[in-house]
Amino acid sequence: MEPTWIVVADSSKARILTTRNRVQAPTDIVALDHPEGRMKPQEINSDRPGRTFDSHGDGRHGMEPPDVHHHHQEVFAKQIVDYLEKGRHDGKFSQLALVAPPQFLGVLRQKLNGQLGKLVSHTVQKNLLEQDNESIRAHLFD
Repeated sequence: MEPTWIVVADSSKARILTTRNRVQAPTDIVALDHPEGRMKPQEINSDRPGRTFDSHGDGRHGMEPPDVHHHHQEVFAKQIVDYLEKGRHDGKFSQLALVAPPQFLGVLRQKLNGQLGKLVSHTVQKNLLEQDNESIRAHLFD
């Protein structure tokens, strides 16, 4: 069996594992960390939202603060995809499995380009980041 890379991630940490078969526990390749993903919005947005003029008339109103948590999810997903793209380009895997909570899994899938997206063979919508490698294998292949 060709190597399969397994991405186990949430919005602030990721582990990339590899396996050549479905019966042995995968081995770790790298751990990625994005501490900004653990920050609370009030830790990032310390200022009050800006104000703007109405499009019609003289009124003013507060602007919606940006969703910084989603922004940091996108930044981290891009970092993971860049690492995967380098591995794909170097021929280090032929299949890809994604394991992440539903919201982050959606962000991660959006960042996958056409070539990487075609390599995804398994997905699991759970946060298994703290699980051992054998438990991750069981969730994917049993």
